[in-house]
This record gives sequence, structure tokens and C-alpha cells, in this order.
Amino acid sequence: MPTCDAGSGRARGRLFVCEFQGDWDVFDQAVLSYADVLGDLGVARYRELAVEQWASVPRLGPGVQGDGFSGRRFRITRIMEALAELSGSLSEQIAVRERDLSSGYRFLQIAELCHERGDDEAALGWASRGIAAFPDPPDPRLRAFLIAEYRRRGLTREALEQSLAAFTERPALETYRELATDARTADQWPEQREQALELLRSVTPAITRRQVLRDQGLSELVRVLLWEGDTTAAWDAASEGGCSRNLWLELAEARRAEHPEDALVVYRQHVEDVIAAKNNRAYEEAVQLITGTIRELFNECGRANEFHTYVEEVRTTHKAKRNLIKLMASLKTTDPT
Repeated sequence: MPTCDAGSGRARGRLFVCEFQGDWDVFDQAVLSYADVLGDLGVARYRELAVEQWASVPRLGPGVQGDGFSGRRFRITRIMEALAELSGSLSEQIAVRERDLSSGYRFLQIAELCHERGDDEAALGWASRGIAAFPDPPDPRLRAFLIAEYRRRGLTREALEQSLAAFTERPALETYRELATDARTADQWPEQREQALELLRSVTPAITRRQVLRDQGLSELVRVLLWEGDTTAAWDAASEGGCSRNLWLELAEARRAEHPEDALVVYRQHVEDVIAAKNNRAYEEAVQLITGTIRELFNECGRANEFHTYVEEVRTTHKAKRNLIKLMASLKTTDPT
């Protein structure tokens, strides 16, 4: 690893070379660490060398191809960012970041910088520019920043417009919650909710009854209805179009007290899915489910006498899985009383 004596005259330039040409990140933004050692003259020389290299770095913008991911560009950008930070000038920091506007995230970085420095007008402007420059679709982080800024300013219509667009582009629980926040503020939630749920239903795949307990299907609609506390509607949606395994288990627990039969159907399928992994850990989990949750559900359904029959069905179906059968060999099928 090269050594750099930042205090000597020649080393003022050598420190820059260590950072710009070196392969080690120990010199990353070294000017911030060595500013006191370099002194005003040293920092000025360091800046002079950096600006000389910076001049040849091309500007990047929407649709512009360039060397945005090159090591050389990355290192000189880090150097210029450090110098701008050292100067304390917001305009200088923006100017450095403006050299690369090749993605919506680049606009977000500038917007966040402006917000941190208390220039909220500039922050809003940069966020809006980023959305306009990369609309198909915009970076969700940039859109979230813009929505938050609109809310902070009380711009209800603008916030709702953006959260509705975000939900339309990606119908999911996360975007649904944001839409609910802004639609309620605008007193438009009943109509917006109806349209949002319809959109979530529209992704229903054509599946058979056998696939319902296995398919992702209407997972996002189910998540939304569970978030709203409507477990009956969530169950109906899952039964119609399917959902993820974890959601089925969540639904089963939510309905277990009043509908243990539904929960039993779900857990019986879950045991089959676990066994399908075909490894010893899965077999152990399956046996634990059978001796625990499945047994309990047979009891809760008033069908305790059928538990033995179920266990025998599992043994018969999976008789070729010797390790599973061994684990089930000592499984008791009657409750001790």
C-alpha cells in the first residue's frame, strides 16, 4: 500500500494521486481527513488537481450513454463531492451531482441534499424534475420523497395524484396504504378504495381449484383485506384466486377460532407442501405439525376420532419416503386421557 505524507509540499499532490489512482478505499475523500494538515495552500493545490481531472468527465443525463460506472469517474466524483462538502457551499455540492443525472435516483440525491440544507423549494424542484425526466415508471424512492413533500406543504391533490399513480403502477399493500392516506385527506377514499380493490381483483389468474392453495394469485388483495381487518373477505379472495403459503397460514390462524374446518384444510395442504421439500428437516417439521397443530385442529373440529385415519393416509401416500416414515413410526394417534 502506498504511503502519503500529507504535510510536505510534494505530498500535497501525491495525496491526490493516492486517492485518484489507488485501488484502496483508505484514501476515499482524503481531503476531509487531511484538510487541517494540508492547510489552505494544500487544499487549493488538491482542488486544482481535481478540477483538472474533473473537466474531462462528461455530463450524463436522461438517455445519455457514458462512463457512469467507471472506476475513474467514481473516484474523481468522490473527490469533488468531498471538496464541495469542505467548502460548505450548497450550490457547489449540487453542481458536482449535476454532472450525472442518468437516473431518477440521481435527482433524488440532490433533492435530499437540498432538503437537509433547508432549501425545500429546491428540493421540490429537483424531485419534480426527476419524475418528469424518468416517468416510465419513476424511481419509487423519488416518488415517495415527492409525495412526502406535497403532504408537508398541504398539497393534497398533488399528493393524491402521485400516490394513485404509484398504486396503479404497482398494486400492492404498500402503495395501497399510501393511497388510502392521501385519498382520506382529500375525502375521496370510498370511491378510490372501490377502484383500487377492483384493480387488485383484476390480476386474478385462471387457475384450477387444486392450484388455489398453492398459487400466488390474489396475494396482494388478500394482504390488503387482512390489513383492513376483513378476514372474511380475505378468505373469500384467497379461495377464489389463491395466495401465497404464508398468507394461507395467516388466514388459517385468523379464522381458526370460528372456522376450524377451514384452518384444518389449510394446514393439511401445508404439511404436504413441507414434505415436498424431501429432506430430513422438512420431515421433522411435518411431523411436528401433525402432532401439534393438525391434531389440535381435528379436536377443535370435533373430529378427534379421524386423526388416526389422517395419519395413516399420510403414511400411505408417502411410504416411499423412508426417513419420514421412520419419524412417524412412534407417532401416537390418540390423545392421552
